[in-house]
Amino acid sequence: MKKLITLFTFFFFLLSFTIAQQSGIGITIDKKPLWFGKSEGQYIKVQNPVSQFPPFCGKKLRQKGNSLSFPFGVGIQSMFMEQEFIASNLQLSNDMNDITATADTIYQNTVSGYKQLTTRLDVWLFSFLNIYGIVGYTRGQTSPDLTVPYILVNIPGFEPIVIDTTFEIHDELKYQGPTYGGGATLSAGYKSFFFVLDYNYTVTVPNDVYSKIYTHSFSPKTGIFLGKIKSKLSGNLWLGAMYLSNNQDFSGQINVSEIAPGLEYFFGEAATYSGNITAVNQWNMLIGASIVLANHHYLTVETGFIGRKQLMLMYNFRF
Repeated sequence: MKKLITLFTFFFFLLSFTIAQQSGIGITIDKKPLWFGKSEGQYIKVQNPVSQFPPFCGKKLRQKGNSLSFPFGVGIQSMFMEQEFIASNLQLSNDMNDITATADTIYQNTVSGYKQLTTRLDVWLFSFLNIYGIVGYTRGQTSPDLTVPYILVNIPGFEPIVIDTTFEIHDELKYQGPTYGGGATLSAGYKSFFFVLDYNYTVTVPNDVYSKIYTHSFSPKTGIFLGKIKSKLSGNLWLGAMYLSNNQDFSGQINVSEIAPGLEYFFGEAATYSGNITAVNQWNMLIGASIVLANHHYLTVETGFIGRKQLMLMYNFRF
């Protein structure tokens, strides 16, 4: 009972933070889960997949006593992320885009985050290689908090003019749109331990900003198997890191009177501002766990911390 209380406390601890994906572990040799029981007897592998192929040589590998995840999976995943960004290439323009102003120096505190719900289809092509596709929807928000000490106004046919002024941009730029992509996972285990290398690529098509958002992520992870002798209940715990490249563009409008007197002659009452944002930290740490019921049902939670806050929750059905 004490061990069960400790386990549930651990899962609630994870839920208070932020997630990636989990579609089972690749081929595991001489699997020996830890924690439950004193390892007396033999770990029972209940493996009745809908097909022995894929993966390649799946039937032969199972007959030799190896543990393999079921080949096919369908899941639903929710993702929450927030991180700090650095803004650059700030530009102001009028409606005709013939007069522009740029800022080389920006004092800032820019934060961006999103909520994402996706479905995922995957297959273990080889015993150690899983490939998957992702389709879903994303809602995000970029909050530029910028202070600009001066701007350089560019007027066709004239030398650039330095306007010594200080103005601020505080905005909440929201977007939403479909997300699609895919990825691949390399994974294998030996006795009580396993490793995972995951890469995925997604594209979000916002309906409120002018450019797509391209995201690349790479996650190395290592962990342990948990289980109970003669039970269909098992689980995994892991620790790892994630590299995330999700540079974005942003745009909005600002009252020209807030920038400097006289600029209305060039820009009108409102000017369009735009720029780029780059993550301050592209790496963060991960900790995650999953519960596996009867080799079919995977309940997963994964949190990210140190450099980026994120939380993923996922249900995956394997067959």
